[in-house]
Amino acid sequence: MDDIWAAYYVQAKDHAVIFGEPTVFQDRNKHDLVEDMKREYIGYENNLNLLKDLSSDADLILKYLPGRSIAAWNRYRRIIGD
Repeated sequence: MDDIWAAYYVQAKDHAVIFGEPTVFQDRNKHDLVEDMKREYIGYENNLNLLKDLSSDADLILKYLPGRSIAAWNRYRRIIGD
């Protein structure tokens, strides 16, 4: 869901996003498909409301992010001085 929500956020900030096939090969580590699916539920449960909120204020994405993601976001914003 990270890449999808990042694209929604960037579009809400009036930037263009290009969607296409992968251009590089990624040798991925093994995944537990059940755990992967559980992590995707956040999107299935929140995508429509997220899109509605982003249409009025892109920073409302924060209300949908898990705690660790918010902490990472806040550190990033401090680094870039935004």
